[in-house]
Amino acid sequence: MKELRCLVFTESELVKAIVDRRRRVGAPVPVGTVRKVTIVSGPPVVTTLHIFDDHGIAYPVVAEEAEVAAALVKFCMDRKVPMPVKSDKFLHVINGAITLMMTMNFEHSPRAGIRQGASMPTGRKALPPAS
Repeated sequence: MKELRCLVFTESELVKAIVDRRRRVGAPVPVGTVRKVTIVSGPPVVTTLHIFDDHGIAYPVVAEEAEVAAALVKFCMDRKVPMPVKSDKFLHVINGAITLMMTMNFEHSPRAGIRQGASMPTGRKALPPAS
């Protein structure tokens, strides 16, 4: 059995994540304003930030799928969003928005039910099985 978790990001969250990551790793980020974001749903997913300087000159910043995924994971960690370490993480575009999808395998069988007569957390007894 697997669990699927999806986190959908706004355009401003995406831009902040990419710019923060690039600055952190020492990659160049042009000075200016992001006026447009282009997302190619791929595969692979490719994100382009169109940064314009004060003179109106555009500087495209292309971020490949692995870079965007790493930026979004760090963005979530900085905001204390739980991120399962043992999960497969990949990007998908849903309705034009970048979505970080995570799938996790259950390493043990989930508990199917509570034994008849076992105490419930509230102190009540479990209900008898339906006939």
